Amino acid sequence: MTAPLAAVGAMALTVYSAQVVVIWWWGLTGVDLLVYPDNGPLGVMVLCALAGATLWRALFGRGPLERVFTGIARKTFPTPVRAPDTTPDTAPDAAPDAPTSAPAQNAT
Repeated sequence: MTAPLAAVGAMALTVYSAQVVVIWWWGLTGVDLLVYPDNGPLGVMVLCALAGATLWRALFGRGPLERVFTGIARKTFPTPVRAPDTTPDTAPDAAPDAPTSAPAQNAT
């Protein structure tokens, strides 16, 4: 039941950007949302955002603007390669009667 909210939250940048474009477009058509007599346009925008984000996330996963900015961030700040861990193992030895994860191999 919360999947639509999770979808909108997972692609907030895309949804907010789309809402700005829709509000701008409504302004061009002469609809002034500040003096609109009811919340009809807001309800339509919220329902479209919930349905659109849920459908997009089900079909494609991450939102389009999130993909773009993730790609930019990964190219700008690549993940550093970690050096292998060379610290000695300080874990205590296993008890003699404790089972091991791999069977011992005979060297013949």
